[in-house]
Parts: sequence; C-alpha cells; structure tokens
Amino acid sequence: MIGLVVPDTDLMEQQGVKPGELDKIMKENLQQLNSDMPGYSKVSNIELRNEEFEKTPKRSIKRFLYQR
Repeated sequence: MIGLVVPDTDLMEQQGVKPGELDKIMKENLQQLNSDMPGYSKVSNIELRNEEFEKTPKRSIKRFLYQR
C-alpha cells in the first residue's frame, strides 16, 4: 500500500522545514505509522503530491481517481 500525502507548505514554512528535509521527516513518519499498524495494513511507501486531491461537493476525496 502506498500513502499519498499533500504536505502543508504554509506550516512547513512556519516551522522552518526546508523541502530537502521533508523526505527525512516522511520516512520517520512512515516508520512510526508502521510500528503502530498491524502487519496486513502497513504502508510500504509515501508518495508526495504537490496538488490538493480532487474532492466531491461534500469535501470528500474522490478516492477512485487515485487507485492504481
């Protein structure tokens, strides 16, 4: 399973996180997430996206657009 992430660039700027540091932070987040998850639902990789996800009028993510 791959996790799709849209980073909050405004928050990154406020906290002084540089774009080059983001990969390291995401790897740490992935390790923490997987340590808390059961084996059958672990995330193998995180994919960063620059654009916000497309949403329905109800503001739910259109998940079918992002399945492989």
